[in-house]
Amino acid sequence: MVRRVNYALLFVLVSLLALMQAGSAHSQEPQPVVSFDADKYHAGPSEPVTLTWNFENIEEAILVWPGGKQETLYGPGSKTIVFPTPDDYSLTLRALYEGGEKQIWIIFRVTGEQPQPVCTPPACPTGTVLRCPDGQQCPGGCGMACMSPNRIWWVRGNVRDSIVGAGLGDATITCEGGSVSASTRSLADGTFDLTWQAPVEAATGGRCRVQIAGFDPAEAALGMSGADGSYQLQFTLKPVVPHGNGVWAIDYVAAAKTAELGQPLGPVQPLTVCARKFQNGGMLWRSGDKRNAIVPLIEPTGRFFLLDDAWDQHTSPSCAPSNTPGLYLPDRGLGWAWCTNQSIRESLGYSTEPQEVCDDPEHARLRDYQNGRLVWVPSWNQVIYLRWSGGLWSQYDFSP
Repeated sequence: MVRRVNYALLFVLVSLLALMQAGSAHSQEPQPVVSFDADKYHAGPSEPVTLTWNFENIEEAILVWPGGKQETLYGPGSKTIVFPTPDDYSLTLRALYEGGEKQIWIIFRVTGEQPQPVCTPPACPTGTVLRCPDGQQCPGGCGMACMSPNRIWWVRGNVRDSIVGAGLGDATITCEGGSVSASTRSLADGTFDLTWQAPVEAATGGRCRVQIAGFDPAEAALGMSGADGSYQLQFTLKPVVPHGNGVWAIDYVAAAKTAELGQPLGPVQPLTVCARKFQNGGMLWRSGDKRNAIVPLIEPTGRFFLLDDAWDQHTSPSCAPSNTPGLYLPDRGLGWAWCTNQSIRESLGYSTEPQEVCDDPEHARLRDYQNGRLVWVPSWNQVIYLRWSGGLWSQYDFSP
């Protein structure tokens, strides 16, 4: 007997077997794993919140912030965030994988003000106040300590000599304010800057003293502070001058004017110098060569002139005397030069001294340089500086 095959039934059985094999293969594929959480869902403003996330078997993970900004995540991790103001905030983790997407939402509620610690500061003894130490924070009074309130004193200025106005370096400046003293030294250009602290209750008055070898010391009160709180002081120190030492005086000025004067052309010369003051300056006469022996010094313009001494000692000046008491007609060689030069006479005016004063070679001194001349005039207690360039003159007073 021949059996017939039921092809329709066979087709159904084969189809069922194929579906069962496909389902078994699909169930063996790795499934996506996603987690997204926070340590709290309710917080105060600026209170830290920590997010954590983990994912496996996904193609891409995206964190969506409030407002829609997106951030790609590249692996499991965590992040601490804060929300500045009270409100409801939503964050979303999107996990994309083949054939689908998973989303996890977290909603945070931020309400009220963040609580602050409250402490009871200590009772302070008389003369001290509660303050938060520098560099610390003291929320709610925590960490505050009893301290003496201090005031910052700030003094700055410069120290110069009284002769040539040069800055004096390495001078010692000692200041006292609020019963506390502090010291510093001036820089090479004479400037200084000094600060110190003293209790506020003692911060009244204040003085500074400056001293340096070879100069008389000086003191000054602090007075009123400036807009920036600093006190400005200008010290002018007088050098201790050896009495009548013209060589020392010339060398002192020359040291400050080396760049202008150039090299000396010879040693310091002793000579006789006669001097006389006028309404608008002065006149000098020196012994020796009669050429350029007379020097009118005009104060309003700062100019000087060199005149030859051609005075005949057997003649007298013929100019009219002044009718004003206290003004005098110059005589001798200075009077001759004054009378015979109208421009000099009109520039200087009359003499304010009844006679000229002459200093002998024991005291008067002169020294020539490449670019000028220094003359020590003992009767004036001054060094006169004649600049060849421009015909200008300066005076440096060594009076006690």
